[in-house]
Formats: sequence, C-alpha cells, structure tokens
Amino acid sequence: FFPIDNKGSLGIPNVRKKIERIVHKDKSLRKQVSMKWIALLDLILSKKSDSVSYLSFLEVKDLAKAHVEINCSVELEEALKLFHNRGMISYVTSTEAVKGLVILDPQWLLDSISKIVRHDGFLYDFNRNEIDNIGLADDLRMLSEKALVSRDFLEYVWDKGEVDFLLDYLKITMFLSEWNVHKGDESWFLIPCLLRNTYEKKIDGLKCIFDFSKGFLSSEIFHRLTCLIVSYCSEYRSKYGDVAECLVDFNPELYRNFASIACVPGFQFQLLYDSDLNRIIAFIENKTFAARTLHVIQAMLLKAKSDTVIMGAGTGWEILLENDITSDLIGYSDARKQLLLPWFDDVNRAFGSGNGSLNVDLNTLF
Repeated sequence: FFPIDNKGSLGIPNVRKKIERIVHKDKSLRKQVSMKWIALLDLILSKKSDSVSYLSFLEVKDLAKAHVEINCSVELEEALKLFHNRGMISYVTSTEAVKGLVILDPQWLLDSISKIVRHDGFLYDFNRNEIDNIGLADDLRMLSEKALVSRDFLEYVWDKGEVDFLLDYLKITMFLSEWNVHKGDESWFLIPCLLRNTYEKKIDGLKCIFDFSKGFLSSEIFHRLTCLIVSYCSEYRSKYGDVAECLVDFNPELYRNFASIACVPGFQFQLLYDSDLNRIIAFIENKTFAARTLHVIQAMLLKAKSDTVIMGAGTGWEILLENDITSDLIGYSDARKQLLLPWFDDVNRAFGSGNGSLNVDLNTLF
C-alpha cells in the first residue's frame, strides 16, 4: 500500500502518466514472441463467459496442442507466465492447487475473495434468510463474532469445485490460516482482518520492537503475521502432538491489534500492533524463548517483505531489544555484538537452532 495525495485531483493522473513513461522504457515489453503465443492467448480468452472464469492447466494444454501446435509443456508454461505478468490472465504457480488453474477473469477472483476477506471486520452482505434456511446461521455467527469460517460455509459462498483453489490462494497470500485449536471433524479457518475488538489491557513481558516508523505499517501486515504464527503453532502441534496435548483446550486471544498464541507450554507469542507509533511489539514472558521468538517473527516479516503484494518492496523496519537489566532499548546490531541476554545467549540459539523439538521448518509455512 502506497498512499497518494489526490486532494487536488491530480494524484492518480500523475501516477498514470508516470507508469506510462516507465512502461515505454521497459525493454521486457519489446520481447519478441512466437505468433503461436498470440493465437494461444486469443484462444484462451475466447473461452471466457459468464459461466467460465477459469480453465484447468490440462484444458489449456489440450487447446494449445490441438489448435496452435504448442506441444512442449515448458513453452506453454513460459507463455502463461508472460500473459500473467502482462495482466491478461492470472496464472500463479506457488502451490499445486493454484498451479492447476488458469484464471481467465481476474475480476472473478477478486469478487470471490471479497465475499470473505473484508476490511475492518465488516462482513459481506449475505442473505440471512437463506443462510438460516440451509442451517448455516451458527457458522455465520462464528464468522461475525470470532472471524472463523467453516468449510461448509465456504462451500455455500463459493462453488464447491472452487473451494480448494480459493483456500489455497488465500493461504499463500496470508489472508487466512487453518484453525486447529478445537477438536472435531469440521475444518475451520481464521481470517484476522475480520476481527473487530481492540485489546486495551496492560501487557507484561520483555519487549522486542519491530519499528516501521521510517516506512509504513498497515494492519494488513499485522494480520498476515498473525496468520503465519497461527500456522506455525498448528504445524508444531501436528508434528509433536503427544507433547502438545496439553494445548488442546488452549484458546488463543485474538484482537484487531493483539494476538496471544501458545506454541508449546512456556513458548507463547504475544504481539501488539501499535498503529500510532507504526510498530509491532512482541512481549516475552518466558525469557528462555526470547531468541527463538525474535528469530521466528523476523523470518516471517522477511517472508512478507519478499512478496511485494503483501508488503511494499521498499518497506523496512528496525529491531529494538529491551535490556533485561536496565530496560533500555538497544538496536539489533549492537545487541548482537554484545550477545545481549536473553536475546543472544549463544549464537546458535539466536538463529533458532536450539532445542531440536521446537524446530518446525518455517519453509513448510511459506
């Protein structure tokens, strides 16, 4: 998100002109491609209709082979990536579920997502009478009050055949995470942007501050961080279920500006989003896990930064660590040089390679 001053009604036109000037200088736009690729694009887009918003990759492959003589999968992938980069279709390859579809109408994707992902906790205007009649009133209440959505409700909102794709898409864009806190056969998912209540109580603990005051920090970044932490803790419970049984009845505290989520007994993430000072504060109660908390949150923010859709490429932050003895805040580099306790009690633990039982691979979340 990059704010634009449009008070004089010139902000947007000026941005448009700037984009046009840059585009004309972009050498990648002068790339020569086979006429087969142009014919393929026309063929793909001709399939778009009110009832058809996407094609499977296999359908596109068959069309390419039968009508434009593109028989090589590698060439087809390159063509689809080019069309995606030019905004003509949407073709994302991050996961197998997403890779299987070529979206002919990106607006369909936006419309589908906007029925679930909203801003500041405002729900989509669902037909309440219809929802009552099909027995999903309690599911809608959970969505409204707890920001939790059931798979049954998603199958009502979206076409049943689209649910897996859309769920996968929302996971990789960090709008949503699986919710494995409660036992049961039904699948539930957390959508942090729908959380309404604000946390106002005092929070105790040693502070680790991620300061964005020189850049920009939106609530959406905090919500995505919440999703990643929920996924991290869920991954731990799945991997070490015998140890984590004591967490089955634990109910995380989640607010628009605060998240308290336990990973293992004693290892608890407590994050506060301070919109006034543009920072995220982690509060550490058990100092044994200070180094790991620092490592995990830093890795997650770096992941979010690598995706310029989620966090602008120029977004940066400074890390300030509280001195356990003096309560002074010390910059990350200085704290590391000093091996400041408990953040850097030894070099290995500072980078998250301490207790092996806690080493849930962060790459499995990304």
